[in-house]
Amino acid sequence: MRFSLAFIVSLIIYFKKLKEVTFLDVMKGSIIGLFLFLVFVFQTVGLQYTIQSKNAFLTEVNIVIVPFLSWIILRNEISKNVIIGAIITLIGISFISINSHLLTTFNKADILTLICVVFFALQIFYTDYYVNDIEPGIIMICQMGTAALCSWITVLLINQEQIEINQKSIIPILYLGLVSTLIAYGIQTWAQKRISSTQAAIILSTEAVFGMLASIIIFDEKVTISILAGSILIVEINSKKNSINSLDENS
Repeated sequence: MRFSLAFIVSLIIYFKKLKEVTFLDVMKGSIIGLFLFLVFVFQTVGLQYTIQSKNAFLTEVNIVIVPFLSWIILRNEISKNVIIGAIITLIGISFISINSHLLTTFNKADILTLICVVFFALQIFYTDYYVNDIEPGIIMICQMGTAALCSWITVLLINQEQIEINQKSIIPILYLGLVSTLIAYGIQTWAQKRISSTQAAIILSTEAVFGMLASIIIFDEKVTISILAGSILIVEINSKKNSINSLDENS
């Protein structure tokens, strides 16, 4: 439902750009959409069998994978600063998300989540790879359309129970479809035309910080030393990254 809603609205917004679309554009956007679909499949299934903090931590491991994808596929050199930044950010995320359960158990749910991580890294990387050749709006249409189509096919294949839309479910569907999918991935696609995939992955890692803040504000969770330490590390590494980028541009 979320991908279908995002696809329909994207189609309405960027309808006039469809006349510029080529078959190759559709293929490239569909590849990104397939990766996005697989991200949500493996993350959602994995989330059913593990705790949220563990799932969140494992998902953010993609920030370490993205630079290596660039190296493997494009043969781009990986700078020492990028590797250090990714590792420090990962440590920060672990401070926020990690708990005793993560240290004592590792099961099939975690393997599913790690598979999700690989596809998430691929989604970020290929968005960066294709966005310079294709309009972000076209990518959004193809990406959301592919993810929606794959989702409906999966629902039919696994004989999912009949979907019922009622007053209670309409708000979550609208929020997930319009805010978490259409707006979030729309901004990501637009932004990746201007920054690298590695930078995008590091910035997206701040999701852990905002998720922590939301938990404190909405669910009244307690602030611990590890949460504060993790947040400081993530914010600090992002500020350092921005400083380095400014120096590079001035040079």
